[in-house]
Amino acid sequence: MNGTPNLDEARASTESGILADAFRLIISHDKAEEKSLIARLGEESSQLRAVIEKKEQTINEASITYQRFNVLAATGHDALAEIQLKDRGVQV
Repeated sequence: MNGTPNLDEARASTESGILADAFRLIISHDKAEEKSLIARLGEESSQLRAVIEKKEQTINEASITYQRFNVLAATGHDALAEIQLKDRGVQV
């Protein structure tokens, strides 16, 4: 329900016209919204984990592919590692 209904609107939204039924309807609707939010947050969390894992894979490939004597590659590798730490919430 959008907004906060007044008592008459809540009572009219049920077939029985009983206020207790209206509150049950509102509460069940709120629970459905909460479950939907939890599912969406879980999905977004999984997507963020996938992005972080992909970055970590890129960093690992970069450290294997480029030797440390290549200054440009070392600088890029260090920058990627720093970004990865920030994404994981670690203070740099």
